[in-house]
Amino acid sequence: MPPTLYLIDGHALAYRMYFALTAGASSQRWQTSTGEPTAGVYGFARELVRILEQEKPEYMAVAFDVGKTFRDAIFPEYKGTREKMPDDLRPQLDRIRQMVDAFHMPRLEMEGFEADDVLGSVAKIAAEQGLGVKIITGDRDLLQLVNERTAVYLAGDDQTYITDADVIKKLGVRANQVVDYKAIVGDTSDNIPGVKGVGEKTAISLLEKFGTLDAIYANLDQVENRWKGKLETSKEAAYMSYDLALIRTDLKIPIDLEDAKVKPFDGTALEEFFKAMEFRTLLNKVPAISGGSITPPAPAPASMKPAKSAKTKSGQFSMFVNEPQVVYESNAQKPNIEVVIVDTPEKLKDLTKELAQASVISFDTETTSTEEMQAEIVGISLAIKPGAGYYIPVGHTSGNNLPIETVIAALTPSMTDAKIGKVAHNAKYDYIILARYGLVITPLTFDSMLAEFVIDPSSRSLGLKNLVQTRLGEEMTHIEELIGKGKNQLSMADISIESVAPYAAADAETVLRLMPILQKDIVRANGTKLLAEIDLPLTPVLAEMEMTGILLDLPFFQKMSEELTQRIAEIEKRVFESVGKPFNINSTQQLSDVLFTHLRLEPPDKSKKPPADITPHLPMCLRICAANIPLWI
Repeated sequence: MPPTLYLIDGHALAYRMYFALTAGASSQRWQTSTGEPTAGVYGFARELVRILEQEKPEYMAVAFDVGKTFRDAIFPEYKGTREKMPDDLRPQLDRIRQMVDAFHMPRLEMEGFEADDVLGSVAKIAAEQGLGVKIITGDRDLLQLVNERTAVYLAGDDQTYITDADVIKKLGVRANQVVDYKAIVGDTSDNIPGVKGVGEKTAISLLEKFGTLDAIYANLDQVENRWKGKLETSKEAAYMSYDLALIRTDLKIPIDLEDAKVKPFDGTALEEFFKAMEFRTLLNKVPAISGGSITPPAPAPASMKPAKSAKTKSGQFSMFVNEPQVVYESNAQKPNIEVVIVDTPEKLKDLTKELAQASVISFDTETTSTEEMQAEIVGISLAIKPGAGYYIPVGHTSGNNLPIETVIAALTPSMTDAKIGKVAHNAKYDYIILARYGLVITPLTFDSMLAEFVIDPSSRSLGLKNLVQTRLGEEMTHIEELIGKGKNQLSMADISIESVAPYAAADAETVLRLMPILQKDIVRANGTKLLAEIDLPLTPVLAEMEMTGILLDLPFFQKMSEELTQRIAEIEKRVFESVGKPFNINSTQQLSDVLFTHLRLEPPDKSKKPPADITPHLPMCLRICAANIPLWI
């Protein structure tokens, strides 16, 4: 496999990500706490991170549109049918440019040409220099660039790179016929007229027979009369459509591919950008994708200006941004609290005295599983004031543990005292754990997870670690740092008491510091009554329901499963017999191939993807099979 250059179609990817994330979503779902829209930026960022993490590209660059192009001079109505860009997407494009600079990726722009032309020209140059090319876009126009060295990934579509054979499956023509195809059928999304009255099936048939638009017009005498007249009448429109659809691959772009090479970089600017946009989940990925662990210089402000454009005075541009390569480590502060390990009867007695005098107690548990009805308790952490916390080990495999019965008996008076408020993060989990061991905590007076949800139901900071980072600006230890992950993951019980204690105590202590901040925002959101009178009182009710569980007639469901399995197998067999070959019915791509290529049914639209309800497009025998499926399935 040759080294590969990844080319990102900036505007097309931003559009695709924006509409994918905002479909059916609340307007507040994709915005910062200050109201700045983020859907397009987040989707774009997530795709960049995915590529860097999963595909590990050797070379990478991003192309953007910069205004009107030569196509507007050819046809002023070009793209005239497109809906106006959403008001909340326009400012996000500037943010995306800023983010690309923070990723230290070359940003490619050329006046008078679309990003497609830039991508096509760069792809050709890279292929001539022996590289493979992968183009990430949301625009099917770029399928015309597919060849033995260039593949196209349509973000949000089939999630695979499209090759020559795939183009035929999608459009019915070869990649090198895509422009001819669009010259005939047109493109309503770009307002390319094509040949009026000639549709997709006819265009495919003509191109199968003649090969190109030129050959069709050179042999009009061999075309059926019903199409011949339409082609003659629209010849000028067809060739204009060809010029509009054709992606330029001959732009004079001087490229030093070494400058597009993916290298370790200073992740400070990217960290600050993600913080400003409140992308907590992506923020944690910065050290890995920037490629190092050397502490960077002081961070740039969140309102940083975009890096210098790569465009030159001559109108051409270089893919190189000459910056010192400094690798990155997060500079967020860790919580610094005093931790007391309660591992003797004397220390437990002292703790009970402290608890009895407290006005509020924050609690948390460490366990062997996230399944609260199966987990075994490893330790209990408590906090009664900011800056300090207690950890009581009860289930570690080594070290000095206290008997759980003794601990529960000692904690019960304070943890059930009506005058002392009890607070936690995701209190229901810890409530169930302790209730299973005989301690039913009351009263629950605050839950930082529920509070954050009341303030912003679309919040992406419902986890304690993200919430602390957002609200307190601190980076807490993540559980994977203690127990690992994957097949080598350990149980919390196997970790030393000394290692777990600071982690556990911080989980309890930070809730106390979060509480006044969240309470102020709850008042502003008019959510005080909702939290106090509905959500918190409901927590013990839900916990009791989970602990009580429900009865299931397992033999009945086992029999039902066997009957369904047999029935589905029979239906699948009938489907395969009707089609003439077996295929994966659950695969939309294979189903599309069977319906629209193998059975040659009329596709619902140009995408040729199966619609939500495919029944009208099935032959009668398949509809009978579908109708025979019992409703109770």
